[in-house]
Amino acid sequence: EGVHVAETEEFAETDFATLIKSPMYADLDQRHKAALAMEEYGTKFDGEVIIQGDKEIPFSALYKVMFLCARNDYGKMCLIVISSAE
Repeated sequence: EGVHVAETEEFAETDFATLIKSPMYADLDQRHKAALAMEEYGTKFDGEVIIQGDKEIPFSALYKVMFLCARNDYGKMCLIVISSAE
């Protein structure tokens, strides 16, 4: 949601141990905790996240985004690919 984490190529090459300490992990963790706190008021956390990408994103970067989502209990992942009419 508009949070710049790293350049795509740099992110794609980051090892998994470093990802767990990354700003993206911290952001997802904070959002997860906030969503769980809302359950007290009747809003159930469903673990759904939408990942938007395009054909320029390397699979290794997409996989790591999915890994970080899953580590924060966002297991329902919807992938959206934007294609341009040629």
